[in-house]
Amino acid sequence: MKVIAHIRQSPHMVVNNTPSCQIVQSLLHPILKIAYSEPEYNKTDRLMQRRLVRETPNHAPPPGLQLLQGERLNTENHPMHKIRIAIMVSGHGRGSNMQALINGCHSGVINGEVALIIGTRSDAPAIQRAKESSVETRVISPKRQPDDNSYGQTIIHTLDSKGIDLVCLAGFMRYLPSCVVHQYAGKIMNVHPALLPFFGGKGMYGEHVHRAVMDSGMKVSGCTVHFVDEDYDTGPIILQTPVPVYPEDTPETLAARVLEKEHSSYVDAVRLYSLGMLKIKCGKVFIDNDSCEEYES
Repeated sequence: MKVIAHIRQSPHMVVNNTPSCQIVQSLLHPILKIAYSEPEYNKTDRLMQRRLVRETPNHAPPPGLQLLQGERLNTENHPMHKIRIAIMVSGHGRGSNMQALINGCHSGVINGEVALIIGTRSDAPAIQRAKESSVETRVISPKRQPDDNSYGQTIIHTLDSKGIDLVCLAGFMRYLPSCVVHQYAGKIMNVHPALLPFFGGKGMYGEHVHRAVMDSGMKVSGCTVHFVDEDYDTGPIILQTPVPVYPEDTPETLAARVLEKEHSSYVDAVRLYSLGMLKIKCGKVFIDNDSCEEYES
């Protein structure tokens, strides 16, 4: 097993010389070093690619997946069980991360299908977008439930009734009831627009995160895909992708670059899960290379 270190930007980024930023730099350095030496990651990624690509026409590879020469995506007759994914959205989110996951399933990069979208209000743009993609939607409003536990039990019943294997939070800004987290422990993912454990926690979302990053003087931000536990943004980290912070950035311009990496990183994390390659041990996430090698042998 190898710990996941999934970084896709220049390893030559530097942060300023304030004490807090020096700490961040020291923490990021080994991650960047692992990511850019990449011998183990390349081996694993190639194995994953061979599981997903065969001679099947009419499918172009999505961003982030490099096919071997002469190989194409295969979305038919995949030998592994396709996982059933539910995506949870809330508020007035546009649903771009949701759409990235739907596209990842349609293209065959993710060995699964988005079987259900759960929202908190029927007029949410993400819900309308899901309907346009012909994905089943359910609206479960917490305001119509007597308490959080009842809200959570309704979510659990809905997920169970659809045989859901993985829950992905995409712009879901509410605290997920603890009964849901317990019932689906190790089966709920979220993407956060910063490099956790920095700039996370209650109230750290959207523009608030990017403004806090810029106010700190950090020269690098990014996104984190993690499993969900009972606290805000503290679950085991799956993937992290850094994004440079430029002097001329605004919270809006930084958010746009981070969002692009959120899309690809979220798809990559769910792809690993769909191939049975993610293992949690002692609060850390590892890639199980053996599952790929057994398939290839």
